[in-house]
Amino acid sequence: MTEPRDHDAALVVPDYTIWSQINVDEVVLWGDPGPRVQLGGAATYAALGARIVSPPERSVRVVGSVGADFEPEFWQWFEARGIETSGLEVRGEQTSRSKLVYGRDGERVEYPVLGQEHFRQHSLDVAAVPRVSLGCRGLYVFREAERDFWDELLAVTSASGAKVLWEIDRTSCDPRCWADDLAVMKDVDVFSINHAEATSLLDCDDALKCLDTLRSGFDGVVLYRMGENGSYVVEGASVLRVSAVTGTEVVDPTGAGNAYGGGFLAEWCEGAGLEQASRLAAGVAGLVLGEWGPPSARGRDLAFEARELARSADVEVVT
Repeated sequence: MTEPRDHDAALVVPDYTIWSQINVDEVVLWGDPGPRVQLGGAATYAALGARIVSPPERSVRVVGSVGADFEPEFWQWFEARGIETSGLEVRGEQTSRSKLVYGRDGERVEYPVLGQEHFRQHSLDVAAVPRVSLGCRGLYVFREAERDFWDELLAVTSASGAKVLWEIDRTSCDPRCWADDLAVMKDVDVFSINHAEATSLLDCDDALKCLDTLRSGFDGVVLYRMGENGSYVVEGASVLRVSAVTGTEVVDPTGAGNAYGGGFLAEWCEGAGLEQASRLAAGVAGLVLGEWGPPSARGRDLAFEARELARSADVEVVT
């Protein structure tokens, strides 16, 4: 069943646009019989993060594509959380599906169930996205370092003034991609990467050394995510070490990093400093970690829960 898009909403500039893949995820944790099938994709979790932390009067829109088989309950999930789906295009019969298999050490292997070509068919080009969705306050993009794509996109956002967060895709975390990565980084405002990706990209397993290399080529904000070890948040000479939150059991790690990025972007664009934005981003990530799939909002105040969790995050000034 295909839900109609709200074309009137699509004509209005959103406050926050989240542009990435929306998937059906098949998640298998170590020791769990699985797989558990659930709504997923970076856009889903990042949009949730932005929606949780941004004021109620702000609008959050997802941009991407799904198949005609996208379940009514998935459309309803976005609607129930106040996330606009007017930026979703229905392409083909099948929604992109990903299988995520977690090992004993927490490392994840992920692959497209329907093949890489089908997965890429659900990645929209800049020309396929109405300019109105790109004239926003903050834009989150999870993507490879495709130079043509980024040159076209950044030309639009430069004119609109949108603040851009780039969460790098693992396929661009290869030393051979470093020049292209740097070319994209120099024109975005926030760059988000996790430790495993940085280790692969920079051939270095020391987080602070990786950060030094990233800072040497980038003047914006770096979000360096380390899972249960928290994160580093860097801007210029300022380096903060942010702990993971306490008081929540890790049930499903899927999407926590995406939610962290979406939450940070929205709070930062609302005028918060690095410490406040990163602390709240950690709270949002903790909320996602505590249950299977994207959190349910039924009878809950997710913003309150995230802010309560954020209170347990310690922030240390490193430099």
